[in-house]
Amino acid sequence: MHNIRQHVPVIIVYILLIAGGLWNILGLFTELMTAMATPLIIGLNIAIAWYAYTAYVKQENMNQMRFFAWSLAVIVLSMAVEGYGVASGLLFGTYGYGDTLTLQIAGVPLAIGFAWLGTALASVSIAQRFIPERRRANRWMTPLTATVLMVLFDLLMEPAAMALGYWDWAEGIVPMQNYIMWFVLGLAFTMAGEALALFKRPIPEFALHAYAAQIIYFFMSSQLA
Repeated sequence: MHNIRQHVPVIIVYILLIAGGLWNILGLFTELMTAMATPLIIGLNIAIAWYAYTAYVKQENMNQMRFFAWSLAVIVLSMAVEGYGVASGLLFGTYGYGDTLTLQIAGVPLAIGFAWLGTALASVSIAQRFIPERRRANRWMTPLTATVLMVLFDLLMEPAAMALGYWDWAEGIVPMQNYIMWFVLGLAFTMAGEALALFKRPIPEFALHAYAAQIIYFFMSSQLA
C-alpha cells in the first residue's frame, strides 16, 4: 500500500498532462486551460523542487540553505536573462511572450523562472539514472548530460509553446542561438548545483516522470500548429 501511495503523484501528473494535451487537440475547455497554464506550470515545478529537497537534500543533512540559494538563483537569473533577451533580442533571438502565461515581470512570465528550475532538476534526475556510476565521478558528466536533456526539452516544447500562445518568434522561426543560450544557461545552472554537491545522490523519480509527462503534453499540443 505504501508503494502505491508513492506512485499516486506520478499517476496524477500523467493524467493531468495527457488530458490537457487531448483537450488542446480537441479544442475543449480552452478558457480553463488558459487560466490554469500559469498555476500548473509553477505548481508542477515547485513539486519537482520539493521532492528534490525533502527526499534528497534533507535526508543527506546537507546545508539546506545551499539548495534554497541555488533554486532562488536559478529562478531569478533565468528571469533576468529572459527579460534582457526579450527586450534586446540579442541572446535567444527576437521573441516575445503572449497573454497565456500571466503574472509577468518586465515582459517575462513568472512561470518561466520556475520552469527553468524544474527542467534543470528533472534533467539531472534522468542523467543520474543513465550515466554509469564510475563515470559520475567526472564532475562534468552529469551537468553536460543534463544540459543536453534541457536543450532537447526546449526543442520538443517550442512548436507547442507557440501553438498555445506562450510565446512567439519573429517570422515563426526558432533561431539556433536560442538553443545555444539554453545550453549555456543550463550548463551554468547544473554546474553550479554540482559544485554545491546538490547532485550526489539520485533526485527522486517524480522529477523524471514530470519531464516525460511534459514531453507527452507538448507533443500532443504541438498538433495544434
